[in-house]
Amino acid sequence: KQTIYGFKFRHYALTDGQWMCEFGGKKGDVHCNIRTTTRSPDVIENTVRFTADMKNRMQQVLGASSYSLALRNSEHVCRYIMTGSWCSLQMTGSTPLWRHMHDSMSKEERKLVNVLPVELRSEKQPSPAKIYPAWTVPQGWKDWEQPIFKNHSSSWAPSEKDYNVL
Repeated sequence: KQTIYGFKFRHYALTDGQWMCEFGGKKGDVHCNIRTTTRSPDVIENTVRFTADMKNRMQQVLGASSYSLALRNSEHVCRYIMTGSWCSLQMTGSTPLWRHMHDSMSKEERKLVNVLPVELRSEKQPSPAKIYPAWTVPQGWKDWEQPIFKNHSSSWAPSEKDYNVL
């Protein structure tokens, strides 16, 4: 754990043992960078196989600045590179970091917590896709629209191997 302004939080980084990608630095000079390292991580939370998607996301965030414990911290960056999700579990629910930051943030700022920064959003917006293309409106139902999933990040074509989890 690291301390900033007297508050403890977890710092995250990605490493292969030789190189380290992290959103960190000295006060006033915090940015996302890749550097050589001989230091082993204090805690290994996850081990993943590096993919082309991860490389693309890493390229998107390298050089990023505007570090914020609440909105753009090292955990956000690492989870984004690994999964494509902009999420810091330290900034959820009633965690110590959330409780510490909550009162100093405006209502509008709190709405931005764990939301992908505008700079990383795709310019191409996917079109809505029907969730259940074969579903038809039961007879007698009026003014019913077929369910539409509007917030998907890639187009999806159903196949015979797909199934629903209820």
